[in-house]
Amino acid sequence: MKKKLFGLAVAGAMSMALLAGCGTEDVQSAVTDATEGTELEEAGQQAADALEDVDTDAVADEVSDAADEAAEVIDDAADLADIKENLVYMGGLYVSNEDCDLNLAIFKNGGDQIAIVTQESDVNYGIFTTEEATLDDGTVYNVLTFENGDSFGGYAFNEDLNGGIIVMADGTVYDAKSLDESAALDMVDLTF
Repeated sequence: MKKKLFGLAVAGAMSMALLAGCGTEDVQSAVTDATEGTELEEAGQQAADALEDVDTDAVADEVSDAADEAAEVIDDAADLADIKENLVYMGGLYVSNEDCDLNLAIFKNGGDQIAIVTQESDVNYGIFTTEEATLDDGTVYNVLTFENGDSFGGYAFNEDLNGGIIVMADGTVYDAKSLDESAALDMVDLTF
C-alpha cells in the first residue's frame, strides 16, 4: 500500500510540475528525497504538500494569457490580409549602398495616399502629402511629408517609371531603382 501511495504521489507531483510548466524546487526535492531512500510515507507526504503549494490559479492565468496572445496574432494576421487586399500599389524606389539603405513604397487606399519608408532599421508609414521642390540642376522632385510631420526628404520617378531618385533631407541625391510590388507588400508587414 505504501508503494502505491508513493508511486501515485511521485506521479502526481511530476504531472503537476509538467502542467504548471515549472519543476518547482519542492516537487523536485520530494521526488529526489524519495528516490534517495527517504521513508516512503514521508516522501509521499512531501510530494502531496508540494502539490498543494502549486498555484493553479497562476497556471490557469498563464494558459489564458497564452491563448489570448495566440488569438491576437490570428486577428492581426486577418487585419493585415484585409489591409493588403485594399491597397493599390502605385510605385516605389529603393537605394541600397554603403551610404544609404532606403526603401520607399507608395500605395493608394481609397482616397488616401500611403507611404512606407524603411531606412536601415527605422520604419515610418502613414498618409502623406507632397510638395514640389527643385534641385540645383533643375530636377523637380516631390518632398514627402507624413501626417505626423515626419519627412525623410523626397523622391522623383523617371519618365518611364523605371527607377528615379531619392533626395534626402540634407539634400543628398541618390539614384534609385524600382521597388518590386512583392517587396513593397512585404514592407506592409513591417508596419504591424
